Amino acid sequence: MGTETDTSVPRASYSRVRTGCLTCRRRRKKCDERRPRCVGCERNHLLCSWPHSTLNSSQDPQEHQVQNEAKSSSLVPAKRLSTTPAVFRGHEGLVDFFKHMTAPRLIARRQIENPFITYNLRIAASCETLQHALLAVASCHRAYLEPGFSVVARSHYAVTIRSMKHAITSWSSCSFTDRLPILASAFALCWYEIIDANLEGSLYHHLGACSAMLRDVEQDSRNTEPQLLGFFAEQYSYLAIAANVCFGLSTVATKRRPQLPQPVQNLNLGSPIHGFLFGYAHELHDAIPRIRNLADRFALEGNSAHVQAEYDKIYSTITSWEPRTAEGDPAYEQVGHMYQAACLVYLRTARHAQSEQPTEILFSQVEPFVKTFLDNFKSLSYESSAWNMFMWPTYVVGSCIRDPAQRDVLSQILGNSTMQMSAVDTTLHCLSLHWKELDKDVGAYGPYGLERTMRLHKLDPCVG
Repeated sequence: MGTETDTSVPRASYSRVRTGCLTCRRRRKKCDERRPRCVGCERNHLLCSWPHSTLNSSQDPQEHQVQNEAKSSSLVPAKRLSTTPAVFRGHEGLVDFFKHMTAPRLIARRQIENPFITYNLRIAASCETLQHALLAVASCHRAYLEPGFSVVARSHYAVTIRSMKHAITSWSSCSFTDRLPILASAFALCWYEIIDANLEGSLYHHLGACSAMLRDVEQDSRNTEPQLLGFFAEQYSYLAIAANVCFGLSTVATKRRPQLPQPVQNLNLGSPIHGFLFGYAHELHDAIPRIRNLADRFALEGNSAHVQAEYDKIYSTITSWEPRTAEGDPAYEQVGHMYQAACLVYLRTARHAQSEQPTEILFSQVEPFVKTFLDNFKSLSYESSAWNMFMWPTYVVGSCIRDPAQRDVLSQILGNSTMQMSAVDTTLHCLSLHWKELDKDVGAYGPYGLERTMRLHKLDPCVG
């Protein structure tokens, strides 16, 4: 018997180094120290950050420029926290952008506390996942004018998604306190999809997760943060209501039917954040899902006595509503009339069966409300916070515009917007596609027809 030869390859020995990137150190992974982005971070779609003392000229110039812009371009002198959260360090410019540009664009009332700033930043102070989520939202918004920030946005978004996948696996065993930042991060992802003008319905996947998590948190006996829950509940209710744009029983419209937690009139009543998303139009927002359900009943039951009675009730609620504000801003009255007109358009078209061609009677009922909507919209200041609520009524009313002159008016209003968000451009793009379909076939009229257009072009815009 011959002597056996050991052919095994000896394992290479590595000495632990402390010069790797900060991300690999936190993950306790070996770093190959490639700069500006190591192999591990590139493979896992993570942000590769380095200690300031180790940055050198090998860093990619474009990435270095984006990072410098994010650090230095605050709109006002940066007001630092006593201890800046880890992920925010080096991104103070983006944090300032979020506070002074993005967050004000998310609320319907300016003269109240902005919970997107006060609540989110308080939670983010101890949650890196939410820090990444807020940086993703801010950089996505900023990328509208500075496209280089889209890379930053996608990187933070990827980190947030990965962190959320891990956090969700331990949801059932989390303490109440640990659940709050997970829920806050999920809602931040919803706003990211809206600002990013996602056309694949990604918002509704996040919103479905928010619904389940919010229900758990509200039922948690350890609940010690009622105001925070009000912040989450109003976000969920608003996004769930805005999802009701199209009519249809087994199509895109069906996906857009999250359950509402409670009548929105009761949300945050007496709180300093009351109406931060619904403004002063709580009753009108409450009518929207009722109309959506009524459309289903019309389709299934026809114009029965019970269906007609519900129709009459909703009609009375909408027509008797009057804009009431405590802030003396005429813009709130204007946007109130816009929402009222859009709700009446939505209600009138709900009676039109999906299989029927629209009639001249329907046109004559809807077109006065289209005119009311456009007259108020074109005189609304672009700087008004009421603009932050434009998407739902614009889709609904826009789906019924047949007159080329009125289409031009709406196109000009949206084209001149100063919101600096892709959602405005996407709304106009979707309506332009719909108008082409409407010109070919009058059966594409209204929310039923809009749903058909979305299905034809494989679009599912995130409405918020």
